[in-house]
Amino acid sequence: MGSAAAVPEEAKKIKEKELEELVAKLDKDTLKTVQAAVNKAVEAGGGAEKKGSKAHNVEDATDMKRAIFMWDYDVVSEALQEIELADKVPMGAEGCDLLTDKGIFKGNDAKEWEKMMGMCAVMFFQDQVMAEVPYVPPESAKAHAVWLWSAAEVEKNFKDIEVKGTDGKEVLAYYSKASEKASDLIQSEGKKFMEAMGKFKAKFNEDPDGAL
Repeated sequence: MGSAAAVPEEAKKIKEKELEELVAKLDKDTLKTVQAAVNKAVEAGGGAEKKGSKAHNVEDATDMKRAIFMWDYDVVSEALQEIELADKVPMGAEGCDLLTDKGIFKGNDAKEWEKMMGMCAVMFFQDQVMAEVPYVPPESAKAHAVWLWSAAEVEKNFKDIEVKGTDGKEVLAYYSKASEKASDLIQSEGKKFMEAMGKFKAKFNEDPDGAL
């Protein structure tokens, strides 16, 4: 009798033609065993993507309250009350609008918004470090997602700037003790991340499949 135990390992990632050739080699008893195992896997949700593994996993990500690119008008209005800009937001404007339209705020208002965006982005990064299911950014914003930086990326991006921590997660953990240059760089990356996400979200709203 053929070995049923060997089939799952061989069939983890397999093309249809290869699978047909593999199945053709099985005897009836083994085929029944494999079929029963496949049925159980399907009933249990087998073959589905790992929770939170897909880019822009907003439905699975567990801490998105500081994701400016996902804010609706009500959240925008409430958040901007803190810096007295709520009454200057166009009716119906959402977070991605604030991130993509440089003409909404001008002068000192623009500076206050930039400052808030940078701080909010850093806190969003820190949220993802602690999140049960972190947000997975699309490729267009991934380079600025500090919490995902490897040790090599930290070394490359900070260059001659002294920073505590080896990878992005540790750098964010020590953010409150970071030097002015280090914190400025992290905030700068945060703003770039949010702006990239604003552009992505605008495209996603128009064409979800094309944006990813």
